[in-house]
Amino acid sequence: MPQLEAGEDIQHPALGVVGLQVTPQTAVELDVDVDQGVYVLAVQSGSAAAEAGIESAGQLGPGQAVPAGGDVILEFGGEEVTDLGRLRELIDQREVGEMVTVLVLRDGEQVEVEVTLEAWEVEAPQPQTPSFPFPAPGLPQPGIR
Repeated sequence: MPQLEAGEDIQHPALGVVGLQVTPQTAVELDVDVDQGVYVLAVQSGSAAAEAGIESAGQLGPGQAVPAGGDVILEFGGEEVTDLGRLRELIDQREVGEMVTVLVLRDGEQVEVEVTLEAWEVEAPQPQTPSFPFPAPGLPQPGIR
């Protein structure tokens, strides 16, 4: 992590969605014709997903455990998305600014969406001075004894 050591921010590619893993059980609840993938619960405003038109779930309806109406991500860059971990892995293999084709299930139809990945920045930790005297009065001095 030379970038962090140098005090530089690290950029990771990001899609900008909050997802739910599709399983045979959640597929029934969501009324979708697939039993794997990532159901899009929410899309971050201004994110790569929002810019590309990926759709999130609507409001929770009566008797629903999960709101219906969101896209289900089936493929990312031509690779099958089986669960949330796989989607994260596929995103991490890409570069910030890279355009990727995402296959989603929307209203029973498979739709290809072109997404340009944005940066999710991890800020380098900044050294901080303790707000208390160190070593604290009355405590043993640090060191090897």
